[in-house]
Order: sequence, then C-alpha cells, then structure tokens
Amino acid sequence: MNHKIAAYGLAEGQISHLEASLTEGYKPMTAECVTDLLVADAICVIVDATQMRKDALNTLLAYYMDVGDWLDETVVWLGDAELPDLPSFVRCDSFLELLTELKSILTRAQVHYDTMQMYGSEYAYLPKRAIEESLEGDIYSALHRKYGEKPDSLILKRMRQEWTALLESGNVADLAAVYELTSWLKRNQHPYKISGDATSGLIPYLLGITNVNPLPPHLHCPKCHRTIWQPAYTDGFDIPPINCCDVAMIPDGHNLVWQSYCSYGNNPVYDFSLPEDMREQIEHWLDNHWLKLLKSDIWDFTASTEAEYIQRGNLFFEFTLNRNRIAKDFHTKAITAENRNYITRIGKAKDIPSPNCVGEMIALLCLADDNNAWDKYSAMLRDGTLKLSELISCREDIFFYLKAHGFVDKDAFRGMNWVRKGRGFPVITDEMRASEDNWVLTQCEKCRRLPSKATILEYLFFMLKALISPELLDS
Repeated sequence: MNHKIAAYGLAEGQISHLEASLTEGYKPMTAECVTDLLVADAICVIVDATQMRKDALNTLLAYYMDVGDWLDETVVWLGDAELPDLPSFVRCDSFLELLTELKSILTRAQVHYDTMQMYGSEYAYLPKRAIEESLEGDIYSALHRKYGEKPDSLILKRMRQEWTALLESGNVADLAAVYELTSWLKRNQHPYKISGDATSGLIPYLLGITNVNPLPPHLHCPKCHRTIWQPAYTDGFDIPPINCCDVAMIPDGHNLVWQSYCSYGNNPVYDFSLPEDMREQIEHWLDNHWLKLLKSDIWDFTASTEAEYIQRGNLFFEFTLNRNRIAKDFHTKAITAENRNYITRIGKAKDIPSPNCVGEMIALLCLADDNNAWDKYSAMLRDGTLKLSELISCREDIFFYLKAHGFVDKDAFRGMNWVRKGRGFPVITDEMRASEDNWVLTQCEKCRRLPSKATILEYLFFMLKALISPELLDS
C-alpha cells in the first residue's frame, strides 16, 4: 500500500527531489488548488506558504482550526505564516530542512495517521447521548444485515435487553471504543483474541467484535430470514440443515447467557490479546483516546510493574500473540457449521470416548479446563456411567438447569454464580429433588469452579481461524 504525500506550492524540481527522497511505500501527489488538500486522504501534507494567495491560505488555516486535534494528516509548513497550535503541524524553514528531516517527519506522520484511524471519527468527542444514538443505529444495521428487516421476536427481544442493560450500566462508550478498535484491527490485518464478559453478548457478536453466535440453537434462511429454533440440540452446529427458498438454511447458535455480559450491575469487561509488537501503538492510542475524557477517574492506570499488560477502565490488553504463527486470512475466515466434522475430530483426551458432536466437544473442552471436574468425572466417562452430553461442564449449564426448574432469570443467574464459585445451590426445591435429573444436585455438591462456555468457545474459534495447531486442553 502506498501512502500519499500531498504537496502544494512546490516547484517541479522540488517535487522531483521529494520523490527521490521517499522510501518505498510513499507516493507524492501534487495538489492543483488548495481545496485538493482537504480531500487528498494523505498521511502528510506539505505546503509552501510563500506560494499561496492570502485567500487560499486563510481557507486552509480556517479548515485546520475547525478540525483541530482531530486532523488525520501531518501538515508540514514551509514559510513564516503563523501556524495553529496543533500537534499535527510541523514547521520547516526551508525545503532543504524538509528533505533533511523527511524520514523522521514521515515516521511521525505514519504514527499519527494510524493513531487517528484507530480513534475513528464517528464517536470522537460526541456528547454521551449522541454516542448512544449513533451506536444504536450501527447495532440495528448489523442486526438487519444478519437476520433481515424483521428479525424473529426472540432475537429482537434479546438485543433490546442487552442494549437496555448497557444503557443502565453507563458503559455504552466502552462498547463504542471497542467497536472502533476491532474495526481498525481488521482493516489493518492485526489479529486479536478477546475473552471476558463480552463473549456472551449478542451485541458484540453483531458488531463483529466476537466470533461466537450466543443465541440458542437455530436454523436461519439467508434469503427470507426465517428462523427455526431447535431446543433439542445443545449446539447449533449439530443441527442438520434443511432447505428454505431453494437454499440450505444456516445452522447456528451456541446458547450463551447474555446476563453474563451486561446485566445485574455487571460492568462489561473487554479483555484483548494482541501481537507482541503492538504494545507501543496501543499505549499511544489509549493515552490520546476520546474515552479518556469520559473515564478520567479510572483511566490513568497501567497494571503490572513489569508491564505485562495494560488496563484502562474496563479495557485490558495483553501482548502475547505471535503474528507469524497466525494465518494471513484470519479476519476473512468464518467458523461455521461446515467445520463441525473437523471440530469433533480435534482429538481424544485422557482416554475419554471421543465426542460425537460439537456440543459434546464443547463439554469436553469445558471439562478439561477444570482439573477438579476432570478428576471427578473422568472415571465415570470412561466406564460409561455418564455421557458427555449429560455433564454439567460449564456455568451456563447451571443457568439453563435452573430455568428448566422454574427459576426466573435473575435467580437462575444468581444460582449459576453460586455453583460456579463452589458455594452450591442457594436454593434446592422439592421439585428439583424429585425430578429425573436430580443427579445434577449430586454432581454439583463438590463443584469448585465451572468455566465459562462463552470464553471456551471464543478461544476455540480463535484457534481454528488462526490455523494454529491447537493445544485445546491448555487454559
């Protein structure tokens, strides 16, 4: 990709010298009039003020003052006109000084341009209400692209529940910043892995922040957008496709608990793993981000004296990925039900019978993430006392178990968190004791920790997209 260097007022010979001094990746262009500079989409603009008419000079300076700190390009000024006090402006007293300092100027310009692209322009310094309205529009657009102009009522209800919870928690700005960041990472082919609460949400999925569809298992027609729910399946990838509108319906949905993302007072956390070489760039982004103004009381904090990771508010960054090991088509690859056979063939672990479907494979991965649970159930799995599909292997299983026994969402969520932390069920009803699945009560008596299926799935999808030979039983 060639980055454009726009020049105005330079003589033909100066343009030739400039072109000869540029390294690979930069391309000069000559602006015929001052307004060309405003639409050049260049990372650097070189202006010889001595060659400008006063009206053109005033037009340009007025534009730069209006844009202010949010100017993408670096402006190099030749001449002695009074310059705006803006960080994007560089003065050179002569063309020779420009050529002498060109390398450092372009390095600075590249960093500044990349940083400004990371900020995005849609949300920068908007009032809180304007950020909310703009992001809500983006969410609805993404929903309609995925599920049509009239999405199924259950999908629409879930999206609205999440959005209401985000508004009530006051954390919409965090989501807007993360949406900008992940969009920039994709445009520039930087791989990333995300974990934390966001992996349970429908809204992060619709915006392309996460990879795992959190809805219950379903079939969806890509033409008429008909949705068929399939509650008999534990994972949507296991649903056999059927035809609708002369095309195969899309099996999807992994049944995650949206309340883990943004309900009951939760502050959504966005936990990123990024390439090792991106630390300085992310630090610069964070130090200058518009979110800093809204979160000033919790923003200026860097965790770890060894600088292993960075925390700013509810955003966490680790720099652990080796980009050389990650497939070049990482961001264009999608993991779908067509990958089901590969997922279930990933491997056999610790003498446990191989999983027969994706749902069982996910249960196996969750089980392997918890050594206490593995030690407890491995013998029963080997001798056939239990099947993988019967296990309580993750915290989401507890939520849906309690829902099936008449608990409302809030109480089911509370019970899920008690069990996953080793505290047992807060309430055990007579109906739970008398039901055919009362074996769950015994299974959960000695539970010490239940992993998040959402985090396990997001990790699995990352590994499959990255084409890394996965050590899937590692944490």
